[in-house]
Amino acid sequence: MFNTLLATVSCLLAMFIALPVTASCLLAMFIALPVTANWHLVNIRAHLVGYMANLAVDYKSATETRHALSLPQIFMKLQFGRHVIPTNLKMRKMSKIFKFGEDVEGYSIPVLNEREIRAAAGILFLMMFTTILTVMMKGNFTPLKYAVIVFLIDISIRVFVSPRFSPTLIIGRLIVHNQTPEYVGAKQKKFAWIVGIILAVTMFILLVVVNSYSPITGIICMICLIFLFFESAFGICLGCKFYSWVYKEKAQYCPGEVCELKDRQAIQKTSWTQVLIVVAFGVFIFLTVILFKDTLSKKPFDLFGIEKHQPAK
Repeated sequence: MFNTLLATVSCLLAMFIALPVTASCLLAMFIALPVTANWHLVNIRAHLVGYMANLAVDYKSATETRHALSLPQIFMKLQFGRHVIPTNLKMRKMSKIFKFGEDVEGYSIPVLNEREIRAAAGILFLMMFTTILTVMMKGNFTPLKYAVIVFLIDISIRVFVSPRFSPTLIIGRLIVHNQTPEYVGAKQKKFAWIVGIILAVTMFILLVVVNSYSPITGIICMICLIFLFFESAFGICLGCKFYSWVYKEKAQYCPGEVCELKDRQAIQKTSWTQVLIVVAFGVFIFLTVILFKDTLSKKPFDLFGIEKHQPAK
C-alpha cells in the first residue's frame, strides 16, 4: 500500500516537474518559429523591395528612433520586440547602387560634381550636333537615330539607376579627375534630366519607332542642343531654372553659387566701355561680311596640288 502511494506521488511529482519544461519547449518553439520564418522572408523581401533600399538605416539608428524605420521594419519591431530586420547591410549596399547623388561632408543634401556633368554634356552635345549636321548636309538620319537611342539610354540610367553608372558621366569623370570637384545639388539636376528624358522619349517615338520627321523633331533637337551647349559651355543648367517654379522651393548648391543672393565682385561687373566694345565687334563682323563677300567667297586653290595627282573616278 505504501509502495503504491509512493509510486503515485512520484508520478504526479514528475508530471508537475515535466509540465513547465514541456510548456517552455512549446513556448520556445512558437517564439523561434516566427523568427525562423522571418529570416526566410527577409531574403525574399530583399529581392522584391529593392526599390525601398533608400529607406534603410544602420542598425544603431534603427533601434534608437522609430522615425528612422521603414513601415515593414516598424511592423517587425512591434511584433518581435527589438528584433529588427537584419538586412540593413544588404539594403544599404542596394541603397548605394540606386542612390541619386553623393553624400559629401559639409553638404546637407546629396550632391553631384558639376565638372563631370559639364564634360558629359559636352560629349552629348558633340554627338548630337554632328548627327544633326549630317542630316542637314546629307539628309542621312541613321546617325541621328543611333544618337537618340544612346542619349535616351544614358540619361535614363542617370535618373532610374544612378548617375554613377551613366557612361558619359563616367567618361567625364575620367577626363576631369585631376580637377577640384564643384558640388551642386542633385535634386535640381534630376529634375532637369527628367525633362531630358521626356524630350528623348518623344524623339525616340517619332524618329525611331514611327520613322518620321517634322517640325516637332526639329524643335526638340534644337532645344536639346541649346540645353547641352549652355551646360557645357557656360555651366548654366536651363532645366534647373524651372525646378523652383515646379517644386516651390529654393534650389541649393547651384553652379557658381547663383542660387545665393550676394553682391557681385568687381571682376564680375561689366562696364559700359566693355559693352560698347562688344557692339563694335558685332558691327565689324557685319561690315566684313558685306564688304569682303566677293573676296572671301572664292574657293581656295590646292597649295600642294594633291587633287591633281589623284586618279579620276
